[in-house]
Amino acid sequence: VNNMRLNIMTCNGREESLKLTLQSLQESDWDDSIVVTHDSEASSSDVVYERQIQTSRFIIENFLASDEEYLWFSEDDIDFNRNIAHNINNWKPYLDGSIDCAWLYNPGIASEEEHLQSNFRILKPNFTYGSQAIILSRRGAEAALKHWDRHVLDKQFQDIIIAKSMCDE
Repeated sequence: VNNMRLNIMTCNGREESLKLTLQSLQESDWDDSIVVTHDSEASSSDVVYERQIQTSRFIIENFLASDEEYLWFSEDDIDFNRNIAHNINNWKPYLDGSIDCAWLYNPGIASEEEHLQSNFRILKPNFTYGSQAIILSRRGAEAALKHWDRHVLDKQFQDIIIAKSMCDE
């Protein structure tokens, strides 16, 4: 996958989960940039929710300071498809550059539109959840940060903040 940074967010007590996630990634065809961010790098808060939000923002800000065009924001408990790079490289929304924000994880949310031939669905952003695997373009990351503070006040988790920010654009 060209110009995509995979950033895995982790925290204390998740060492075994992270180890299994990295092992799964090594067994896949992924050979692009990988960054693991521990929440202690971005936050000194004792409140788990605050650490997650601050770390998520930190990850997005660091991505925007890089040269990569896409950020794959991931949690530390993922079992990667062995052909994930091939799949993304051949995925229509990636090929045509139409991704601002895409979830590679769908916990069964109903689609607004289905494009089964091209292997994607369009979901209503206000109904998405789960930050297991979110791809953001630079434009999507900028939109998320632009509206971040307004949605943090709603005490939403990073996935909802990102989704609501997409609705604001």
